[in-house]
Amino acid sequence: MTLRRKAVRPRRTAPHSPAPRRKTATRGTSATRRTAAPRVRTAAANIAAGQAASAFIAESRRRLRQEYLPKIRHVTQALSKRDLWWRPNSSSNSIGNLMLHLDGNVRQWIVAGVSGVPDVRDRDAEFLAHEAADASALLAQVGRTLLHADRVLARLRPEDLIAPREIQGYRVTVLQAIYHVVEHFSGHTGQILYVAKLRLDRDLALYAHLDGPKRRARRRTPRPRRSRFF
Repeated sequence: MTLRRKAVRPRRTAPHSPAPRRKTATRGTSATRRTAAPRVRTAAANIAAGQAASAFIAESRRRLRQEYLPKIRHVTQALSKRDLWWRPNSSSNSIGNLMLHLDGNVRQWIVAGVSGVPDVRDRDAEFLAHEAADASALLAQVGRTLLHADRVLARLRPEDLIAPREIQGYRVTVLQAIYHVVEHFSGHTGQILYVAKLRLDRDLALYAHLDGPKRRARRRTPRPRRSRFF
């Protein structure tokens, strides 16, 4: 009798699974991206702030030399010396006084205050003057001061606008000093134009390019000369 050997069945093994792949380094992890995003936003904000500061300086320079001064020159060249120093009353200022006042303000706040040269302003003398100079001399004086101030402003960097200054007893930043001078010059320019219009008794034609046909026709029509009662 022969014994039959029992057949041995092969063991079932788990299907072969490939070894896990090692993750390759990617360009910037999520943590790195989260850190870089604020830096990008901060850099963009700094660029925008610098551009805004530069635009503020450029516009301040333009208004002082290319807008306000030409208007004053346009109206004062047509005035006599008597009209230039005329005051409506003892408590008011003449155009001549206002021009001296503008000159002193710009020198004190920009030329001296911002750039740091000695302040030699005599503010009271600006209002006490009486027929001190004619229009051409006053225009030349104000023009020289504005040119000097423009050179000071041209040298400013955006970060200089937050630098502290003490001017006329006030603690201000350079930005505040410039802002004050521009608004101060604008306000007194309006006064000068108004007084000039009273003395000349005519339209100053500062915005003739904006006039419609009716206004242009009215300007061409001569008006009877009225005696001035002031």
